[in-house]
Amino acid sequence: MTLKPMRIEVDNLTNLSHYLPLLELTTNEKSLVGIYVIHDQKFVFVNQRLADIFGYSQEEMLNIEHMDSVISPLYREIVKIEYQKRLNDIPNEAPHELMIVRKSGETRWVEILGIKTTFNNRPAVAGFLIDIHHRKRLETEREYTRYQLGERVKELTTLYKTGRLVNQEERSTEEILTEIVNILPGGWQYPEITEARISIGQQIFQTKGFKKFEQHQVAQFELPDNLKGEIDVGYKQNMPVEFEGAFLNEERNLINMLAEIIRVYLTRVHERDVLKKSEANLRTIFDHTEVGHLLLNKDFTIVSFNKPFNTGYAEAIGLKVKVGDSLPDLLPEKNRLNALAQMNQVMDSGKVISYETKYLDLSGGEIHFWVTIVPVKNQESEIIGISLSAQDITERKKMEAELADYNIRLEKEVARQTRELQIANQELDTFNYSISHDIRIPLRAIEMFSEVMQGTTELSEKQMEFMAKIDSCADQMKNMISTLLEFARVSKLSLKKEKVDLEMIVKECTETLAVGPLVEINISLKELSVIYADKVLLGQVMMNLLSNAVKYSSKKKKPVIHIEGSERNGFIEVCIKDNGAGFDAKQADQLFQPFSRLHSSSEFEGNGAGLSIVERIISRHGGKVWAKGSKGKGASFFFTLPTS
Repeated sequence: MTLKPMRIEVDNLTNLSHYLPLLELTTNEKSLVGIYVIHDQKFVFVNQRLADIFGYSQEEMLNIEHMDSVISPLYREIVKIEYQKRLNDIPNEAPHELMIVRKSGETRWVEILGIKTTFNNRPAVAGFLIDIHHRKRLETEREYTRYQLGERVKELTTLYKTGRLVNQEERSTEEILTEIVNILPGGWQYPEITEARISIGQQIFQTKGFKKFEQHQVAQFELPDNLKGEIDVGYKQNMPVEFEGAFLNEERNLINMLAEIIRVYLTRVHERDVLKKSEANLRTIFDHTEVGHLLLNKDFTIVSFNKPFNTGYAEAIGLKVKVGDSLPDLLPEKNRLNALAQMNQVMDSGKVISYETKYLDLSGGEIHFWVTIVPVKNQESEIIGISLSAQDITERKKMEAELADYNIRLEKEVARQTRELQIANQELDTFNYSISHDIRIPLRAIEMFSEVMQGTTELSEKQMEFMAKIDSCADQMKNMISTLLEFARVSKLSLKKEKVDLEMIVKECTETLAVGPLVEINISLKELSVIYADKVLLGQVMMNLLSNAVKYSSKKKKPVIHIEGSERNGFIEVCIKDNGAGFDAKQADQLFQPFSRLHSSSEFEGNGAGLSIVERIISRHGGKVWAKGSKGKGASFFFTLPTS
């Protein structure tokens, strides 16, 4: 709908509708046209459609103090000028498009046509207004789409031209990069003010007006031999910075794609140059390697071979090879069938095959070869022949035989020494047991005579002191004998492994110790795998470690013992941690030596044998035991047991 200029002369709102049949159409609820009368920049009449467009009721519109409040600030001055023109009886040449502000704060496009009228015998402006917001949005979207399409065409054209240039292998790199840098500006939205530069190490290619601009974008790339590349595109004058910045998102993608095209091109050029330089060296390497190489076509006739194959292998087994010969026909009869089978397998499967074979040399001795056969394919992946390499491994085979013989002799020696060690250990355990048993008899005699002396003879104070020392030494001797017997018992016992509930063993030990409520014991051993161990010996391990923890934390106001377990790499690891006396970490290795003590008997009783028994039991189970601690800050004892 388009509004056309017209003339209205009315004295009041009632007469306005009386004189204009069109006004009658536009004041009903179904009208598409809003109509208004403005007097002294205030609405004095609006129809329902106009109120709907502004988002107000008709009554709210008439209560608006000034028409500026519903006009976008961008258009208030224009509306003010046009309003004054209408009052001065200057007619509209055409409807005006402007933006209004609805009650919700939303702005909308409208088309407006005003004419001079009178209200209460005073000049006023009457007019018509239609909502063109949808049309304007479509126009904007269409323009934006057309603009975007034009930009994409420019970008694609730049990419296409660059792609064509880098495929012109007959031209030099300098020519191609010079041409590329001059077509780059055409891919940006302001080509007339765009300059570009391509840097390859110290080499620079740039447009005539290039320099470092405030608004510019850079894409960097890496090339072989640690060479750095960069594309820099900038504007000679600053352009408006919109929500995407001075450059479009697509332009950021464009510069990255161009950088990748140039990177791939220069990498390809580098690889081509390297290949050319290496071709001369390849033949030298091929002829001077220790491995013999042979190239055969599909029917196994010789295409080429290197010097080592001819002089190092073929001549050694009495072969005379030349290009065009059939390799199978040259081989000795006893080797021919196996070689043919291996080569046919490679031709049929397309897979690489390696195998060991042996030939007789001219003197009748054996020569061992390690042969590798690789399929040779064309660009269509069709197998057109095979490459065969042969390496003399005769010396290696001799060394392997000698090493195998040495290993057999070594295993026998280790087995012999192991048997001797086992016998020695058994004899030592027997000797230990016997000595411990036999020494009890004179020890009991010493104790008995001490008792007789003290009971039947008047002794001086000094003599009584000596007798007390004799008793004390006898007690220590008894403890040591008991420990030696315990060592012998632990070593002699055969392990009766069974499924063991570690948490249950710990609880039984804590109940046996009867530590009472003053000692806090925390146990965290759930969700561990089942372990197989000697239940009795494992109980002794836990009892020794727990009794140690209770003993050495007994002087703390609040003794705390933590028992934790974890599982890793096929082993269960258990930790008993206390907050007791601890020990010097430098002396940790002494803890598990028999009769070794880090605290005096006056501080804590004991003979220093408990931990060595723990170490013996855990070792027999295939585990390890160790300790961590520091003086006055407690100790942690760890042991591991295999889960299987």
